[in-house]
Amino acid sequence: MKECVKSFIEELNAGFPHKTIDSNLARVYEYQQARLDEEGLEMRTKINPGSYNSEEQKVASWKDTHYQTSVFYKHTNYIRSFYKKGEKNPIYTRKGHYLMYSDVTECLDYSVAGTDSYICPNCGSASTLQRLSSEGCAFCGTRFSLSELYPKVSCNYLVYGVFPGTPKEMAKDVLKVVIPVALLTMILIIIYDITNGVSGFNFVLGLILGTLGGAFYGYILWFIIMMVKMLMEAGRAMPKIFAAKDSTKEFTQRMRHFSEDFSYEYFTGKVVSMLKAIIYSSRDDNLPFYTGTETTEFDHVVESTFSGALGLESFKVEGNIITVQTVAFVENFYNVHGTIIKRDEKVRMTLKRDISKKINYHFNIRAVNCPSCASSFDALKNKHCPYCGSALNMLEHDWVVSSCRK
Repeated sequence: MKECVKSFIEELNAGFPHKTIDSNLARVYEYQQARLDEEGLEMRTKINPGSYNSEEQKVASWKDTHYQTSVFYKHTNYIRSFYKKGEKNPIYTRKGHYLMYSDVTECLDYSVAGTDSYICPNCGSASTLQRLSSEGCAFCGTRFSLSELYPKVSCNYLVYGVFPGTPKEMAKDVLKVVIPVALLTMILIIIYDITNGVSGFNFVLGLILGTLGGAFYGYILWFIIMMVKMLMEAGRAMPKIFAAKDSTKEFTQRMRHFSEDFSYEYFTGKVVSMLKAIIYSSRDDNLPFYTGTETTEFDHVVESTFSGALGLESFKVEGNIITVQTVAFVENFYNVHGTIIKRDEKVRMTLKRDISKKINYHFNIRAVNCPSCASSFDALKNKHCPYCGSALNMLEHDWVVSSCRK
C-alpha cells in the first residue's frame, strides 16, 4: 500500500493521476480539470520528500469483509504553480511544507468481492471485479489483473505546517539570513576601524571575529524567525485543531451507537470527496448526493485543499435519519480576472444518512443500478438514470449533502 502512495505522488508530479486512484476520486479530478479548462489555466505540482519521514507512515485503518482502507501520511515539500494556457511563466506559485494524507483501499478477498461493481479503467464502463479480471470488460474487452485494480488511493488531502524542510533546504534558509547579517556586520566593523584608525593585526582579527559573530547572530535571528512562524501558524491552526479534536471523539461515539463499524477517517474522506465534487462541478445540482440549491460561490475555484480539520456543529436524529452539520477548513484558490487568490475559508455542510442502512465500504457511486430498470450507470455524472429517467435516492446507499455554504 505504501508503494501505491509513492506511485500516486509520481503521477501528481507528471499531471493529474489516473492509474493509482479509484473511480470516484478520478471523477473529482475530471471535474477539476474541466474547471481549469473553463478558466483557461493549467496547474502543475511538484512534490518532494520532506525532512522528517521520507517513508509513508500509517496512522489509521478500517475494514469490512471485502476491503481494508488505511490512511498514510508523509512529510512533503509541495509546490503548486498556475499557468495561463500556452504560457511558460507561472502567474502564481505556492510553496510550502505539508503533511500529505492519503487513504489507500485494498481488496481483502477477491472471491467475496468478485460481484462488486467496478468501473473499467480503460473505457469507464460499469462492470464487476470478477468480469474485469476473468472475461474482460463487456464494452472494450480489456482484461485486468487484480493487482492492476487494487490497491487504489480513494482520498487525498494536505495539512500545512512550518517545517524546516530537508537539510539542504534548511541550509539555504539559514544562509539567506546569516550571510546578509554577517556582511552587514563586516561592513560596520570596517567603517568603525577606519574611523578610529585601527589597522594591521588588530584590524584583521577584529574583522574575522566580528564577521563570525555576525554569522552567529544571523543564525539566532533565523531561529527566532522560524519560531515566530511556527507560533503564528500554531495560532492560526488552533481553531481547526480544537474543532477536529472535539468532533472526532464526540461524533464517533454517537455514530457507533447506531453503527459499530463506523470510522471517522472514512467519514472525513467521504466528506472531502463530496465537497470537492461540489466545488469543482459546473452543475452541482446534478450530483446525486447533493439535494440543496445550486451554489455559485465556488464557480471560480481552481484548486481546493482540505486542511485536515473537520468540525461537528450539530447532530440530530429523527426516526432513521441522522442529520449532522459540519464545518470543513479549506484553502481555496480562486481565479479572479487572471489572478490567483488564495483564501482560507470555512465551508459548512449539512449531511444526512439513513441509519437503518448498514455502511457499505465498497459502495461505488460511479457504478450504481437504477432502482426502476436495473441498468448500471455513472451516478457522479447523471443524477437520473439515462435509460429510464428515474432519480437515484442516495439515502438508500450513503451520505447525502443537503446544504453546502461558506
